[in-house]
Amino acid sequence: MDDKTIGSNHSGGNDQKIPAMVERSFRSHINYTGGGLIIYLVLFLGIQIAAEIIGAVILVLKDPGLANWDRFDEYYNSIIDLSMNGWVYIGSLIIGLLVLFIYFRKKLPAKDIFRSPNRMTMKSFLPIFFIFFAGQLVGSVINIVLELILNIFGLSNDATAELMNEIFNHPSMIIYAAIGAPIAEEIVFRGFLMRRFQAWGKVFAIVMSSLLFGLFHMNFVQLPYAFIVGLVLAYAAMEYGIKWSILLHFLNNGVLACGLGLLSKRIGETKAACIEYVILGVFFAAGLYFFIAKHRTIADYIRRNRTEKRRYFWTFTTATILILIAITLGVAVLTLLSADMTEDLTSIIGK
Repeated sequence: MDDKTIGSNHSGGNDQKIPAMVERSFRSHINYTGGGLIIYLVLFLGIQIAAEIIGAVILVLKDPGLANWDRFDEYYNSIIDLSMNGWVYIGSLIIGLLVLFIYFRKKLPAKDIFRSPNRMTMKSFLPIFFIFFAGQLVGSVINIVLELILNIFGLSNDATAELMNEIFNHPSMIIYAAIGAPIAEEIVFRGFLMRRFQAWGKVFAIVMSSLLFGLFHMNFVQLPYAFIVGLVLAYAAMEYGIKWSILLHFLNNGVLACGLGLLSKRIGETKAACIEYVILGVFFAAGLYFFIAKHRTIADYIRRNRTEKRRYFWTFTTATILILIAITLGVAVLTLLSADMTEDLTSIIGK
């Protein structure tokens, strides 16, 4: 597939006179791309759910007493341990990626996913690096605001965040989060999705792949900052190649997140949180400096590579994208509600 197909901005200047056949062609393109992500999502969730159900049944067969109400807390903790089997996650990633390569084999050659349009230099890397990590602090602030809004309705993200912190008690989950997820998620979102969306403009591809990346996390703790840092990861992959977005993703998950998570086990959550915010504060200051210094370049990049606004409307009213949004937000809401209810139930039983 040549660059004209996957990399050029096809928006042109005829925004007012796009015929119906162009809309149908666009929706077909988006539906096919979204269909691939639905298949990946179903495999990703299905394999994990199946493994947990089988594991839960085996637990009860081995120890029937776990089914008793007074041992709910013990049974719940056993289920959490089952859900934190990183090898199941890694296996679902591998199977999902293999299926995607087969699904897109005629529509998007693998060489287009791994190509490097421009050479990365230190001058180019430093702004991307610091703006990327500055996005973490912005995401944290958004999470604080979101938590305040949830509190108004008697809800909280705290229980979900605590469940996510469980990964640091399971070595296989650390391997998944630090290594497996950065590689697989970059290939899926900055590879398959972004390169497919790129046919309709670079900015469109960056925004849409980042939004779906945020939604794919399926919880309200990670969604805001996943979208924000996803924009930077997508730009890095778009202009310099997917190997650079994988590197940034690894530095975030493997070094910062997992490193600080393991540190909190040694020195306590409060001290680790202080260290984290100091690091993010320094990165934010540097990122803000580069963002201000590069704001005209960023604005010009957006202007040169934007697409028609109506294409966003078409995308959000296309069947597969609507299904993806419904599934991911549905799981996020269930995660929020179930985490809160389980925490309340466990505390009641404990009394």
